[in-house]
Amino acid sequence: MSGKFTAILKFKALAKKEWDALNPSIREKFAKVLKKRAASYDALTMPANRLSLQHSCYKIKLRNDGYRLAYTVTSDDGGNVRVTVTVVAVDRRDEIYEDLHKRLAGK
Repeated sequence: MSGKFTAILKFKALAKKEWDALNPSIREKFAKVLKKRAASYDALTMPANRLSLQHSCYKIKLRNDGYRLAYTVTSDDGGNVRVTVTVVAVDRRDEIYEDLHKRLAGK
């Protein structure tokens, strides 16, 4: 991708409530990973982090804490690349995927 790269972080309403309800240490870990990934389009869309249920949906796993964050990536081209990272869900591993499927279906 050529041109200037800009990433914008947004939250879906339910994901924002889940984010706000997280323990601050968990939120901090997710924020650190999001900041690192937002440095480049390739880091945001790494195939290893893609969810199988949705082509443009990616995950951040906090293995030791058992939490997952799912986000979508959309881009606007035109010389500059503007990427919107939308957090769709934040929850424990055993609960996030069913909720995520429902939320993505009901965009």
